[in-house]
Amino acid sequence: MRVLPLVLVATAACEWRVGRLRPAADSGTSSDTHPDDAPDAAPADAGLPPPDRIRIPQTDGDLALPFGLDVDAVGSSRIGEILIEDAAGDVTIDGERVLAVVHERQPWPGFDWTLFQTLAVLEDRLYVLWLYCADGSIDWVWFEGTDGTSLDYEAASGSCVETAPVTARASLPALDMEIPALVDGFALDGPDLHLDGAAPGTVRLGPSEFTLLAWQSVDCTVDCGDPGWWEVHSLLWDPDGARACFGIFYLTEGSTQVRLTYSLSLPDLGDPAGDTMLEADWSLR
Repeated sequence: MRVLPLVLVATAACEWRVGRLRPAADSGTSSDTHPDDAPDAAPADAGLPPPDRIRIPQTDGDLALPFGLDVDAVGSSRIGEILIEDAAGDVTIDGERVLAVVHERQPWPGFDWTLFQTLAVLEDRLYVLWLYCADGSIDWVWFEGTDGTSLDYEAASGSCVETAPVTARASLPALDMEIPALVDGFALDGPDLHLDGAAPGTVRLGPSEFTLLAWQSVDCTVDCGDPGWWEVHSLLWDPDGARACFGIFYLTEGSTQVRLTYSLSLPDLGDPAGDTMLEADWSLR
């Protein structure tokens, strides 16, 4: 039986540990301190979210793509209707309609599918889906969510037709979400990249530095290809610029470079990573 791949593959043996960020413990207060004696709180900066939340404005713009995609399909369990026209539309997840935009086309040499990476947004969470399409039909859909939805897949049926290049109209809601639970499995260290377990890291792309929030991992060391690799699915968060970006880090055994790609930034619809190789040592924790 053929092993079913993921973005690039998740196997049944794949395991990861997650830990949610928590505020620092209260240091306590003196027993003779009265609440009325507390100093006035500093004025809140309305332009910045609390440290445990990501807030970005509504996305409403055009996304030029080197492909087009029309999908009229349905999943078989948690995924309901998938209705995409000119690479934009909506997906029903757990009975809830979620606005979505397709932003990456990923051919898989050696397999029969072309994967279409799709970002779907609710007011309090992000989903990433990969539509596995071949010969005008969809066979599978993989999906994950920042709300704790673990990476999973299910069969799908219906049409999935690649078309000529389009400019997708991306209309996605404003986002106000908790920092997702973070994976506690990787250490990355380089001039422009740092991550130490289940804590926010940093990554610099050109003039911009992002907070790195690694919230999902995929073990592709055995069944995905040769050589194998690990995937670290992440959010890149720019609080000053009020933008958030999905991207995937690829860690290859023995390499001192980490690849970052398949990124899309909201609400500006930019691609800050492109296909970037970052000098960095990495290890499993």
